[in-house]
Amino acid sequence: MMVAVPVLGSGVAISFEAYDYYQWQEENAEGTFSDYSCEVSEITAEVMDEVLQELPELIRPSPEMVSSKLPACENLD
Repeated sequence: MMVAVPVLGSGVAISFEAYDYYQWQEENAEGTFSDYSCEVSEITAEVMDEVLQELPELIRPSPEMVSSKLPACENLD
């Protein structure tokens, strides 16, 4: 039972991500998986920036440190 929960959770996460990708692909027929990954990374970075701004300054990572962990993507706009 203890092994089933993480396995099921991983399966649900993968299924959700695949569904999200296929929806994105319908809207962006010429887009690649790399384009999708960059778009998701960009949105995630925006949300993460908002969350990190709520942390006390003493423990908040610098914006440069956070951006260095993101994949290098071309501007999609």
